[in-house]
Amino acid sequence: MAKGSIEKRGDNTWRLTVDLGYNADGSRNRLRKPITIDDPEILSNKKKLKDYLEDELYKFKKEAESGEYIKPERMSFEQFVVSEWRNMQLILPTFPPLL
Repeated sequence: MAKGSIEKRGDNTWRLTVDLGYNADGSRNRLRKPITIDDPEILSNKKKLKDYLEDELYKFKKEAESGEYIKPERMSFEQFVVSEWRNMQLILPTFPPLL
């Protein structure tokens, strides 16, 4: 099973890290996922917070190991227009003018 860790980043934010070994080029294959918790009930109790974060880490490990996790990528506006927006325009129905 892959190794995982939880790192506190800010007041209500943590980063989950799953280590999946090494890539073919020798670099580490690590996936990271930020978690923000806004529930005051979880934040006020250390035991609940620890249990919640460990559950989220377990779910993240399972996603990463099974290949279900898709890493979010940054997309430029030009890439968005070419790949997403044009496809949405083709799907939206066109209506005749009302005049």
